[in-house]
Amino acid sequence: MVGWDWFSLRLDDRSELMVYRLRREDGSPDPVLLRHLVRADGSTRRLGVDEVTLEPTGWWTSPATAAAIPRAGGSPSPPSASPWRSRPLVPAAELDGRGSTGVVYWEGPIEVSGSHRGDGYAELTGYAGSLTGRF
Repeated sequence: MVGWDWFSLRLDDRSELMVYRLRREDGSPDPVLLRHLVRADGSTRRLGVDEVTLEPTGWWTSPATAAAIPRAGGSPSPPSASPWRSRPLVPAAELDGRGSTGVVYWEGPIEVSGSHRGDGYAELTGYAGSLTGRF
């Protein structure tokens, strides 16, 4: 495992979505993948692999570590709906732990737009070097 991408979103229809994936060295997603929806009424549902995807929609390059951190977007369910995209509210929210844990990651608040609107939080690791063997 090289790193992970984690998003927790509160959407305008009062639903909440958590998407989590591990990434392999070749960039492909690991089978460990979680997509969980909490509807406005409190009911929950684990979403299928084809119901939500994560794709980069842009990049921010850290001036400190040279890591290229993706802005993410996705395809919601149903697939015919327009994609959503996230925008970091603090682009330079990189945490540089090279002097302690050795882990560099981006973590911060995001805004969601597109087929869904809302806000959330994201944590992106492994873009400034692999996490292989660290955990």
